[in-house]
Amino acid sequence: MRGEGFEPYYDDGQTVKKGELLLEFDRDLALKNGYKDTIVIFYTQPGRVEKNE
Repeated sequence: MRGEGFEPYYDDGQTVKKGELLLEFDRDLALKNGYKDTIVIFYTQPGRVEKNE
């Protein structure tokens, strides 16, 4: 989809906090284009992820 239907709400390198909106996507558009709506999150630097309780 080459980015079509996706709206990011962050900048690369930005520090984000719990509850902040990161991304919205058009689920119907993705399904219409033959994609599944499974979301996978990859942490490229998991050692930098802080646990907040």
